[in-house]
Amino acid sequence: MIDPIIEYANCNVSQDCKGLSITGGYVYRGSNKQWDGTYFFGDWSRSFVAADGHLFAGTRNGDKWSMEDVKITNMDFKSYVLSFAQDADGEVYVLTSNNTGPASGPAGGVDSIYKIVP
Repeated sequence: MIDPIIEYANCNVSQDCKGLSITGGYVYRGSNKQWDGTYFFGDWSRSFVAADGHLFAGTRNGDKWSMEDVKITNMDFKSYVLSFAQDADGEVYVLTSNNTGPASGPAGGVDSIYKIVP
C-alpha cells in the first residue's frame, strides 16, 4: 500500500465534512475523452437519517491528486451511494438506494442505477 491519494473529514467527527463512508468507484475510460483517467467515486451519505450521498471526481496531475464534487444538474439527487459499476465501453454507473437497509412491504425502498454522463 501507499499513502492515501485523497482524504477528507468524516462527518462523525467534523462539521466541515464530505461524508461517512467512502464508496470506491472506477477510472473513466468511456467516450467523453475529457474525462479519460478521472476516478469517479462517492460517499454513502453525510447522515444516517437522511439519504445524502455525494459523488466525486478525482483527477491526477503528475504525483498529485485533486478531488471535486460532481455537480448533478438534471435531477435532485437524494440517495445513499451503494456502489459503482463500469460497462464494457468504459462508462461509469452509480448504484443507489433511498433506504439504509432492506425494506419490504408497500413502503419498500427504491434502488436505482444511474449512468454518469457529461
